[in-house]
Amino acid sequence: MRLVKLLHANLPIVRASISIHDGRVTRIWFWIETHVPKGYGPGWNGDGPEPAGYMEYKNFKYELVASARSTTSPMSHSFWPNMVAAHPEYEIGPPGGCEGCLGFLTEFTAATKKEDLDWLMGFDLSCMTHWFPCTVSSDLMPAAWSRYAVERNNSRRLEHCDYSLEELARASEDVAVVQVLSVQRGLDGESHPSLRLVDKLKGADAWPREQPRLLIAGRYPDQPLQNSPVGSKLIVLYANSNGDAQRGYFILAHDCGVIAATDDNLRRIKAGLAE
Repeated sequence: MRLVKLLHANLPIVRASISIHDGRVTRIWFWIETHVPKGYGPGWNGDGPEPAGYMEYKNFKYELVASARSTTSPMSHSFWPNMVAAHPEYEIGPPGGCEGCLGFLTEFTAATKKEDLDWLMGFDLSCMTHWFPCTVSSDLMPAAWSRYAVERNNSRRLEHCDYSLEELARASEDVAVVQVLSVQRGLDGESHPSLRLVDKLKGADAWPREQPRLLIAGRYPDQPLQNSPVGSKLIVLYANSNGDAQRGYFILAHDCGVIAATDDNLRRIKAGLAE
């Protein structure tokens, strides 16, 4: 049975598509997929580029997928607050909506340099000739994965809110000073304050002053919610304000985007917005 599983694991699916128009290549697409039996996938010890909450793939079987494709508009894997892509001509990272699979994707435009194309389309299929199966993205696309891992690790400074308030304010689409009207504890055990808009520092155009909104905090709020009694004020950095009269209205704060509204914090936020 073990042998059957391993033989099945090393039977990959390889797809490729190249479109040519008037003698020029206009589209490139490569897809590699292979099966990983239960018990062979990776665990995670809390170190590395995987985010908190990373699934231990060793606990179930899954499909390992790697893909490279040309596009006119690469999807962004930039991490807040570094929202401006360092390399707009290409993107690397896991695709969204990969259920029951572990995927990795590279996308590139016609403006991508040849030396970058070499590693963006650099597949390594040698693991498929081994007794033990390919199990992780770095097995199939080692060069692209190593570059993504560096970018992802750089973003982990966010876990410690290791950005200045000035940097966060400049990066946020909306910045508002709010007052806590009440605090509700949701089914997730988290505190969700109902907020009144006090002052719009940046954007916040979709939030009428007379309309309270529920705060859905991002990760790493730096503990201001637990210490914010009714009537206290907060600075909220957010990018999404939504809802309706029936379901209620809410704002979705950025990671590290809930800040105590002290005089010093307000001064630093306004200084960042003025730059």
